[in-house]
Amino acid sequence: MSNINPDYSLYLVTDRSLVPEGKTFLGQIERALEGGVTLVQLREKDTDTGPFVKLALEVKALTSRFHVPLIINDRIDVALAIDADGVHIGQDDMPLAQARAMLGPQKLIGVSCNNEKEASDAISGGADYLGIGAVWFTSTKKLTKQPLGVEGVQRILTSMTSLKDKMIPSVAIGGINASNASDLLEGSKTLGTEKIRPCSLDGLAIVSAIMAAEDAKKASADLSMIVQGFYKSTSSIDYNTKTNVLRHAVDIIRSVKISNPMVHHITNHVVINDNANATLAVGASPIMSTKRDEIEDLAKVNGAMLLNMGMLNDIDTMVMAAQWNNRFENPVVLDPVGCGATVFRKKTLKRFLDECKFSVIKGNAGEILSMAGVDGKSKGVDSVGSYEESVIVDAIKGLAKKNGNFTFT
Repeated sequence: MSNINPDYSLYLVTDRSLVPEGKTFLGQIERALEGGVTLVQLREKDTDTGPFVKLALEVKALTSRFHVPLIINDRIDVALAIDADGVHIGQDDMPLAQARAMLGPQKLIGVSCNNEKEASDAISGGADYLGIGAVWFTSTKKLTKQPLGVEGVQRILTSMTSLKDKMIPSVAIGGINASNASDLLEGSKTLGTEKIRPCSLDGLAIVSAIMAAEDAKKASADLSMIVQGFYKSTSSIDYNTKTNVLRHAVDIIRSVKISNPMVHHITNHVVINDNANATLAVGASPIMSTKRDEIEDLAKVNGAMLLNMGMLNDIDTMVMAAQWNNRFENPVVLDPVGCGATVFRKKTLKRFLDECKFSVIKGNAGEILSMAGVDGKSKGVDSVGSYEESVIVDAIKGLAKKNGNFTFT
């Protein structure tokens, strides 16, 4: 393994086809470096060797000026020709052992992986880092496998925690941008135990969100702020004690009355009046709107949002509203009304969880158990039957870990 220890936090993967009109390829890379990119991978799938080497030398001149390592995608001959810092190989490229034999122990080798076995094989084979993906569908690369989603990334990270001292850095790639980066970082991290330490991504690999940006410096700076904010964020509250939890709840209620945030509700008509009055009672300001044209503007000034599954007349608008609030880092609460009652509601819930980030999921026992894959009985939108408290507690804990949020019943 290499003794190079790069900063993987904001990893740019280049693509010349994405450069906006009026911009240049090298100019986009330079602006990205100015914005905080910490690692660059030059990816050229259809370029002949001579032109590739010439371009790689030009890119290396830029990355060297910013003291940022340069990785070459796939082409070991080009990496050797320009003395790059390493290569990145996919599952269908040259075998890792052969690549290491050609490059030697001093160069970085990253390996793409889409499942736990590929990750384990790469680690045991001596890879320096993993490229986990694709997370979401992307226009920059034709996918041969289904996207992992946040849950899939977390599954691979969880498998890595059992390797203990053999763990290596990892970055995620595929459809990542400023609107979903925070959700990915938060949602994919694993929770530690007494015997296993927690694990999270070491960085994000970005393609179109930077290469296609009109202002690559600003796009990079925005993404860098998100990533660095994630790494700096630590909880100062010990949630293992009831006293601290109650104290924190009281502090939150006080802060709501002081800040008077606006709360956007997309809910069913039956409870609109009750929700509005409850919001006013705690010191916030409610707004009830399902107009798609004003969703972005509302998200810019919202303090929070409630998404209620009671009426599912316009699911696209509901998803869009949650995503815009995610982008502006507003807490979004999901009330999964009757989520296990019909196949349609189950599919809709899955879409919400796949495409949106929720800070809190609030449901009755039947809804929570249904979300957890346990036999939660419901009649319409009402929970029926009784459940062992331990079963409900386990379901809540499991959902909280899986979705990276607080779950209540």
